[in-house]
Amino acid sequence: MRLSVCMIVKNEQEFIENCLKSIQPIADEIIVVDTGSSDKTLEIARAFAAKIFSFQWINDFSAARNEALKQATGDWILHLDADETLEETSAGKIRPLISTTDSDALIVSVRNYHPPQDMVKYLDSGQIRLFRNRPEYRYRNAIHEQITFSIEENGGSIKDAPLLIHHFGYQTGNAQKAERNRILLEKKVQENPEDGYLQFKLGETYKALQLNEKAKTCFLKALSANEPKLSSEILDSIYLRLSQLELSEDNYQQSVAYGRKSLAINPDNAVSLYIISIGFLYTGRVDEADAALKHLKEINVNETVSDNDITPLIQICENLKKGNTN
Repeated sequence: MRLSVCMIVKNEQEFIENCLKSIQPIADEIIVVDTGSSDKTLEIARAFAAKIFSFQWINDFSAARNEALKQATGDWILHLDADETLEETSAGKIRPLISTTDSDALIVSVRNYHPPQDMVKYLDSGQIRLFRNRPEYRYRNAIHEQITFSIEENGGSIKDAPLLIHHFGYQTGNAQKAERNRILLEKKVQENPEDGYLQFKLGETYKALQLNEKAKTCFLKALSANEPKLSSEILDSIYLRLSQLELSEDNYQQSVAYGRKSLAINPDNAVSLYIISIGFLYTGRVDEADAALKHLKEINVNETVSDNDITPLIQICENLKKGNTN
């Protein structure tokens, strides 16, 4: 089985070398579609023997991604962005996986690292990034593009895979990217106001721009939309975002309510546990806060939430239970 790694790029000299180093040992070919780089991105890509193609940017991420797929000759495609790297241990698993699986596409974990000042270090999301190279499998949506629909409509089977991709792009330049996304998403939402997925992604964009009321409105519209049916992972994310927004406005009871809805879907959501524990503390529910924090400490093996944030809160709970407020 031959593996093609497909990427679209523009001015990614800060990241692309680390990305290409992470996949060089396993890639039979590297397809790079450039949408107008003016820095050293393509020079770096050529050093890794990448096949480079130019594509005029038309404000459509799917169009650019599908151009990369069209150029790929491998049996399988791994889709990466330049600001991502493939986990070293995952690289060693890919060849055996694509050689033996009966699936047509594999869902991997993408670890999105947050800016240093954020409440959490990172959040993981499941995404289809590894799939068979078939002409009917193509991306849709101008922004926050998806390949899932075309795979499912053509009878393709999708399974989870124990693979990890690290995504560093959210650590810097977040506002600039969010503003770019806002323009594209607002246009798409105007065209399809009942699309729950688009409302969700626009809500996330507004949240990144600190437009909290607009973000809440979009998240609530996403929950009430009929189509497309949102996955449990997206529903979990919506309730988590709403819980964060309510906490930022000191609406502790509402924050806890949304956090509990998140935990009903994913009981081990570390961020939701952290948020509701704060809500419990501010509403005097010390025992519940203590229980949530101790459960969080048990499951937080990768420190999604810093242990330096959890331990002091547990100590506060212990002091309050003893009647010691010092």
